[in-house]
Amino acid sequence: MIISDRNMPVMDGIEFTRQIKKNPNCKFVPLVMLSNEQDEDKISEARKVGISTFISKPLNEKQLKKLRLLRRKTVSSR
Repeated sequence: MIISDRNMPVMDGIEFTRQIKKNPNCKFVPLVMLSNEQDEDKISEARKVGISTFISKPLNEKQLKKLRLLRRKTVSSR
């Protein structure tokens, strides 16, 4: 699992995801995007480029449980 922020210096999370997805070894790695964005268009854009899960900051307990569950699925599928 890769966790990335939406807003980063040099390269935003959308471009980062595009670059990761180009690597055949990372094709099935779940990508989680963290952001303080609430804009549905930006969330939709993230999903289109391959984000598995979009989590709004600040994180709450429910979101942390969602991450743990995603990680367990990733580990058990190996």
